[in-house]
Amino acid sequence: MVPVSVPRAAGQPLVPCVVMRRIKIDAATQGLEARNAFKARICVDGSRQGSLLAAAGVRTGRVETSSSVVDDITVKMTIADAAMRDHDLAKADVPNAYLHGERQERPVTYMELPAMLAHLRVDDGSELCFELGVPCWGEAAAGYEWSQARDKMLAASGWRPAEGVPDLWVFTALEGTCRLLVVVNDLFFSEDKALHQAASKKLCAILSEAYGDVRYESEPTSFKGYLIRRDRAARLIQLTFPQKVDEAVRSHLPELLDGGDVRLPAGKALQRLADNMVLAAPTPGKLTALQVRVQQLIGSLKYIELLHPLHRPHPAPPLVRYVLPAARSLRYRARRPRLCLR
Repeated sequence: MVPVSVPRAAGQPLVPCVVMRRIKIDAATQGLEARNAFKARICVDGSRQGSLLAAAGVRTGRVETSSSVVDDITVKMTIADAAMRDHDLAKADVPNAYLHGERQERPVTYMELPAMLAHLRVDDGSELCFELGVPCWGEAAAGYEWSQARDKMLAASGWRPAEGVPDLWVFTALEGTCRLLVVVNDLFFSEDKALHQAASKKLCAILSEAYGDVRYESEPTSFKGYLIRRDRAARLIQLTFPQKVDEAVRSHLPELLDGGDVRLPAGKALQRLADNMVLAAPTPGKLTALQVRVQQLIGSLKYIELLHPLHRPHPAPPLVRYVLPAARSLRYRARRPRLCLR
């Protein structure tokens, strides 16, 4: 922290501070995360930072604000491959990742103190502010700057990016191969059993030394909002996303949360509902209410590979209740036997 006189003397504006609060839910247990379930994060008000810098005449140069994120299809294909080959799975995450990035062609940012620290003063009574020499949450370029530092560390550790697949990295040794999926600061490993998870553990040790306590978990039960259930003997991994489905239900169809009995369609009725999920040809002007509704449903479900009727005598689970207006049920199933992604 520095006195507010420092940015004023440099002609730099004070950017407002925003406190983001989050409750973290474990997809496997549907309860609170075992570690740091209640998170509060001090962020830069990125929506106002650019206009304040421009009004103060501060030149920032060309700032890159885009960073890649691994695609859901890549996640599913990697997990399907792990099920077929009986790979070991693991996940890890880097704490406070953005703070480990490096600013690129950007000046130091000065941010107001949050309300909880506003009483702090210098000995002479002057107000204080944060001097941010590293990227901070809320800044448009922070994600890109962290990804550059992260990728440089991965390359230096012997990993190579997969050609044409964003945020998929590969480590090859004599004993086998380890694949790494990256989602900002979350890491997911699929590793040949012959390696005994040596490649993933070694990388996490390197990252821990550089960035702090990297949390490593072998055979995880959740990742990226998915609940992971595995039967190694059958070479089967099932994926569900109860938390995402519940959030979508509350946003689009809260009336389905009453838990009443639901009759599921089958046959031609199910086919008609599935056909209705295809958007009509675009026409000039504003979308109709039906087109908006279908867009919301397709956007929430993302990928539908195969539809099946599910006959349940008891009330339908949240996943089935959510797709009730459009298809009533869905199931992800691969072409190969004994491999099912739900």
